[in-house]
Amino acid sequence: ALLNPFSSFGKPAGAATHRISARRRGTVRRMLDVEVSSFSGEVLASLHVEEDSVAVSAIRAALEPALPGACVRADLVSQAGHRFEDDEEVTSPLGCGCIVRLVAVLSSEVPDMCLRRFRRCAYMGEDSDLNAIYSVEVPGLRKGLGVAMREFRVPSASEGADHRCVDAAIAGMRELAGQSTWHPRLARVYGAFFEPWDCRIRLFVQRLTGPSIAQWIRQSGPLAMADVRGYAADIVEALGFLHSSGVAHGGIRGASMFLDSSGAVLEAPSGQVRKAADKLRVQQAWSTVGGWCKLLWLAPENLTGQESSELANDIWAFACTVMEMGTGQPPWQHLRGGDDNSIMEIFCVVSEKSRRGARSLPVGTLPEDCLDFLDSMLIR
Repeated sequence: ALLNPFSSFGKPAGAATHRISARRRGTVRRMLDVEVSSFSGEVLASLHVEEDSVAVSAIRAALEPALPGACVRADLVSQAGHRFEDDEEVTSPLGCGCIVRLVAVLSSEVPDMCLRRFRRCAYMGEDSDLNAIYSVEVPGLRKGLGVAMREFRVPSASEGADHRCVDAAIAGMRELAGQSTWHPRLARVYGAFFEPWDCRIRLFVQRLTGPSIAQWIRQSGPLAMADVRGYAADIVEALGFLHSSGVAHGGIRGASMFLDSSGAVLEAPSGQVRKAADKLRVQQAWSTVGGWCKLLWLAPENLTGQESSELANDIWAFACTVMEMGTGQPPWQHLRGGDDNSIMEIFCVVSEKSRRGARSLPVGTLPEDCLDFLDSMLIR
């Protein structure tokens, strides 16, 4: 042993030399086990890697299948209280063979700081009020969540705009986004914020990829009554969820209902933000074709100066959408007849007949039970 400093007692000299040379070359086997649990102690994911560190992104990927549907983000926290960022790595403080235990903090709300770090991916077009819609990526959200951003332009404070209504709308959207439960027939709201420097309200919602009912009708004509009943039932469930929370949708029509393999999904509600933007007169809605067309889904009292409930407006708009699905045209088109009546003239006819309790529905086009169903909802 004195003559060979690399030898060990009771073993051939070459054995110790081999271990040392292997350690120097970095071929010693390294292992790391990571265990992710919820606050209640339930193990959500386990990860075994042949390295002494692992990227946080890999842990998130292993955790993804175990996340509940209402969860939109999961923060990873060490037992010492350190919150890991996506670009960090998890290492064992005690060397190889140790189990690193993390806690997943599940949330249905996206922090404002994450929303403000959004990245535009693609321009998706405009809605009927000429609000721009983008496909975006938001850091921190679980993978696979499609996110769309709607931009509402508002006048600046220097132009005399009072932004208090915008602040109230933003608070309402954040409260809605923070709900732990959500209906599967309603697209989610992820959050919203307002940038005074560029005068834009940005609303982040779930992106729907299927065709809208309005697009389907334009290509294939009116829906079969069985489909009308099925899609109407889907929307009634989504509306019931919203209205039970005291929230109105504010934009129900065929263009806001999207089809997937299991039925119809209602676009995420944006009524509070849209109403605040309209109040500040930035969209000039009544001077555009899209704005005028929206009158066809609008309850009559909205243009007669009478006070109306936002929830009741949703019911009227839903009835008009059922008419749209059954006839294959925007509502009230049968009142045009052979005359080229304007949308405003049609609206006046509907308003007058509704006031007198007279039926203004497309008799002969829809079955009698459907007409009775519409009569029960088209009440001023």
